[in-house]
This record gives sequence, C-alpha cells and structure tokens, in this order.
Amino acid sequence: MKISNIHNFVHDNISEYLGFDIDDLLYGTDAKVFGGAVRDSIAKLKNNNNDVILNEITGMNFNINDVDIIGLGNSIRKVENKLLDMGFNILKPCLDTGLIYVECNKIIHEPITLVKNNIKIQLITPTVGYNNAELPEKILLNIVNNVDIRCCGVYYQNGVVYETIQHAICDCFYLNIYKNITSEMVTSRYHIRINNLMCRGWKEEIDPNTIKENIRNFNLAYILDEEIN
Repeated sequence: MKISNIHNFVHDNISEYLGFDIDDLLYGTDAKVFGGAVRDSIAKLKNNNNDVILNEITGMNFNINDVDIIGLGNSIRKVENKLLDMGFNILKPCLDTGLIYVECNKIIHEPITLVKNNIKIQLITPTVGYNNAELPEKILLNIVNNVDIRCCGVYYQNGVVYETIQHAICDCFYLNIYKNITSEMVTSRYHIRINNLMCRGWKEEIDPNTIKENIRNFNLAYILDEEIN
C-alpha cells in the first residue's frame, strides 16, 4: 500500500474499531485522536500480514485497545455528549488509574473514560488555560509532543495524520521504540509500556545504521509515493 494511503487507512481503522465514523464524532471541534490508536493504525498499514498463526508466534498485534481524544473543554464536552447519546457510559475512575495521572497533572487532567461493549474511549483535556486565539492549538500540540515514547507523537484530525515529533511516523512503520527524552509525561509505568510494545513485536535496541536506513527508505517512499520497504 502506498504511503499516501496512510490518512485514509488510519481513518478507516479507527472508525472500524469504534463502529462509526471518527470524523463525525470530532466534527465541529478542535479535538484530535492521538497516541496509541494512531500509532497502531500506522504500524498495521506496513506490518500486518493477515497471517493469524504467524502473528500468534511472533506476538505481533496491531489491534486498537482504546482511543484517546484530546481537546479543549468545550470540544471535549461536545464529544462526550455525542457519545452519551450513542449509548456510551462513563466509567468511574479507579484509584490505580488516578495515581497514574497524578504524575502527569502538570500537563493533562485525568481522562473521562467512556465504554460501550468492548469499545473504550478516553477524553483528555489540558491542565493549562489560554488567553488568546493563538494558544489553544499550541496547547494541544504541546501535549502530543510530550508523550513518553516518540512513536506516540502522532495524531489524526480532519482526515489527516500528523506527527509532532520528528520521525514519529517512521518509528510507527518500522516498530521502533525511542524514549522521548524531553517528555513531561514519563511516568512510573514507562517500562511497563515499553515491555507491552516489545511483546507485540516492537524493538527498543536498534543499530544506528538501521535507523538511518529506515529514515532514508521512509523519506524516499514519501517523496515518490511508493510502498515503504
């Protein structure tokens, strides 16, 4: 599949998980899908071979576990109301989850979690306010830029996939794990998150020459709009 299909593929993969069009949910808001759902959708575009047996042997799994949506207060309330109208229920916070987000409370509030059947959506708002029209978007992008792992520095909005950290999309294609050393959201669960990714086929220790080759192949595929090797 050509690299230009990334936008449609991510849209379709997230919408398939939700059971409805993600663009309809976010319509009329500044909200974005970011992190794991976008990361795993990009990874699936290149790496999913539809071989169930092989995937079981290798542990490769690009299934979406939940969808994280970030936005300012008014937008998140609109999204929440839409979800409630669709039959979603708010999941009561538990102590363990609350403690995790205490470590991130300089950046984000504890998410509102909504569930319906096996679908889970987390609605996230920033802790900081804003005083003029230029800052809201910067505040939201700053949060995406502060993820603990570089490959999570990706988001989807209005039919387009973006990265806020250089090479984040490339990392998703090649299943590379790098710690975002400037992140303000590295928590005590960082090593657990790394281990979970590695159990699903992602790699942490990567040869520098391989990294350069990955970036070169990605950039060529992007420029020529070819399938990525």
